[in-house]
Amino acid sequence: MSWWMYKCNAKQHGYQKAWGDWDEFFSRGHRAQRWGKTEWTPSIAQLRRGDMILAYQTNRNELVGTARVKQSCDRDGWLYLERLDRIGVKVRPLKKSDPEIAAISALRPGPIMTVYPVSRDEAARLLIAAGAPFPVFHDDSRRLPDAPQPEAEVDLLDFIDAQRLAAQGFMTNPSMRKAVERYAVDQARHHYEKRGFEVREHGKPFDLKCQKGRTSLFVEVKGTQTSGAEVIVTPNEVEFAQKNKMELFLLHSVEVTLRRTRYLVSGGIERVVRRWRPRLTELRPLAYSCSIR
Repeated sequence: MSWWMYKCNAKQHGYQKAWGDWDEFFSRGHRAQRWGKTEWTPSIAQLRRGDMILAYQTNRNELVGTARVKQSCDRDGWLYLERLDRIGVKVRPLKKSDPEIAAISALRPGPIMTVYPVSRDEAARLLIAAGAPFPVFHDDSRRLPDAPQPEAEVDLLDFIDAQRLAAQGFMTNPSMRKAVERYAVDQARHHYEKRGFEVREHGKPFDLKCQKGRTSLFVEVKGTQTSGAEVIVTPNEVEFAQKNKMELFLLHSVEVTLRRTRYLVSGGIERVVRRWRPRLTELRPLAYSCSIR
């Protein structure tokens, strides 16, 4: 997936190969629509499905919004885009406030070539400065955390979980995953407090201890962007759950957006498994400890 700045100008000049107004695109009812043709703008032939577009209106000096390539020009010469977020922010003040934004080559004066390559970091910096959300998609990144140390069980399981998420097409990195975990724990606290429990956070090998009168309940909390068909558990978590009264609080299908310098987590579907006691038939080995002789 690549990032591009697609420049439009609503005033048709002789030296321009293409013109148009991004307001027209963002005001239409359909999210996915065609915008641009190689016959008029040959440079858009390099855009591929899934590429991200920064919609820039040059005659108004306005970052109008973000879009995503729904279908490349290979089929019929037309580029089909999916509308994402409308922004509507003037670019000139952003360039004055941040030298690194001013240094973005796509924003420098020059011929209107219609499509300019933009790095992911440049796109993020520009959107953050504009107060706009940074889109996070399932195929947005395949970056994984650093390889774990063999002696660190939790790090190893976290690494395996990150690989599993990436294999399913989800963006994953340590900061994002911590934000998802924190969000899930907060949602779990709210859930059990509504049920009349006094809640204390613990950590490992369980996340919450809930007390109501003489009733004690241990809760394991899991948060994930996936559908929640399976979760990663450590041997210690399994052993504790088999010996104690446990519930599993699962928050799946959460949504993650990068805004400014932090991840915002929202949504999610709650599922509570009462009397949670993982059985051997429900466990699948993902890694082994091997003794070297």
